Amino acid sequence: MNVVEQMTELAFARPQPGDSPERIAGWYLAKSRLHEYLAGCGDRDAEIEARLAASARAHANEILRHRGPTVVAAHGRTVRRTA
Repeated sequence: MNVVEQMTELAFARPQPGDSPERIAGWYLAKSRLHEYLAGCGDRDAEIEARLAASARAHANEILRHRGPTVVAAHGRTVRRTA
């Protein structure tokens, strides 16, 4: 994996307001794969990278589990819109 390339792709593909839950979840899964790769490199940050990977994966699963109207806030967090 080319880490710099993947980080650039994630930066430019960051979810935007109005994106579908599937697209948002896909972005978090891609982020998870990057952190999983970095965790597997075995450096001193491996434990932190593994936690970040698990967090991104859990966030993607949560988004998919609660599909429906979602809003991507300005700071990048995904929140459910209540009617």
